[in-house]
Amino acid sequence: MYKVDTSNCDREPVQRIGSIQPHGALLIVDPATLVIQQASDNLQHFFGASAAELLGQPLASILHEHDLKDLEEFVNSEDRRVLIPLEVKAKDGKETELN
Repeated sequence: MYKVDTSNCDREPVQRIGSIQPHGALLIVDPATLVIQQASDNLQHFFGASAAELLGQPLASILHEHDLKDLEEFVNSEDRRVLIPLEVKAKDGKETELN
């Protein structure tokens, strides 16, 4: 087992942990169509709908129109650092950041 301490934390295998941190969720969207392809189980906490309900749905089903336009601008931008993090408000009123 990999032991993490202050002498090796810069080499911690965070990409292999196998879970999403509780303060975040994973949402994978097709950049061409903005259709939700994959989502973490805790998505309901952030967007008011479960991953199963949202798979195959357009991102517009959970984001306000102005936030969706900002995200489309980000996806099509050559300099993607401009909008990171992108603050959005879900249609149910909850605010969150997209990184």
